[in-house]
Amino acid sequence: MKTATTDEKYRARQQESTPILAALKKWLGKSLKHPVKSAKLTKALTYLNNQWCKLSRYTENDACPMVMIVTKMR
Repeated sequence: MKTATTDEKYRARQQESTPILAALKKWLGKSLKHPVKSAKLTKALTYLNNQWCKLSRYTENDACPMVMIVTKMR
């Protein structure tokens, strides 16, 4: 993908990443509704949910590499 054009990167993210993120969001929503025994898992799920907007930007902005998104979430 390093040599891909801006449009190619955008299309690839829309086709490949968006469905994966949609499935993850659906799973996350279900997981947050049910109590979990692990406090650390609950904390991780809550964190992911709270950072969802930043994570989903990856599919919307081709100039924003995934590494940059993850780094900003920390």
